[in-house]
Amino acid sequence: AATNNLLHSRDLSNAAWSTKTNITAAKTATGLDGIANTATTLTATAADAIILQPITLASAARCASAYVKRRTGAGTISFTQDGGSTWTDITSQINSSTWSRVEITATLANPSVGFKISTSGDAIDVDCVQNEAGAVATSPIVTTTATVTRNADSLTYQTASNIDFAVGTLYCEAQFASSSLVTRQAALIGAD
Repeated sequence: AATNNLLHSRDLSNAAWSTKTNITAAKTATGLDGIANTATTLTATAADAIILQPITLASAARCASAYVKRRTGAGTISFTQDGGSTWTDITSQINSSTWSRVEITATLANPSVGFKISTSGDAIDVDCVQNEAGAVATSPIVTTTATVTRNADSLTYQTASNIDFAVGTLYCEAQFASSSLVTRQAALIGAD
């Protein structure tokens, strides 16, 4: 289970993203889902353009994440969840042809999540921005006017031809998006 504490996770032009300095935000980008005008384009109108969304929360281990794609330019792009007290340079993690998921972790109260575009005229597309408890980003949780909590997944697997109860063997294929996710996985194997 996870809760995305950011509002308007796809629409950074919304007033919930209350700090906008030397930046324009327009919901004009094609999102992760391939649908036009579902993600946000951020464009720097001067050097060190900043956008932030502050959240009031108790201190906890937190993970901020977002899908980012470069639209124009080659300058430094940075990501924060502490209001810019520290910036993480994500430039080498993004490109102009595919969405790249970036994430940062820290233990803090009252996170303020956002981006900094260092070079005037540079632009990035951003989709599914999250801030959630824990040390690892979970799959996208889209929000609008309220936070959203997603229940934990519960998957079942067909036993016929995959599990031999007499021998005690089974066949299973799994793929994890990140090696760090392995520590948060659980499997229960048995028969009803």
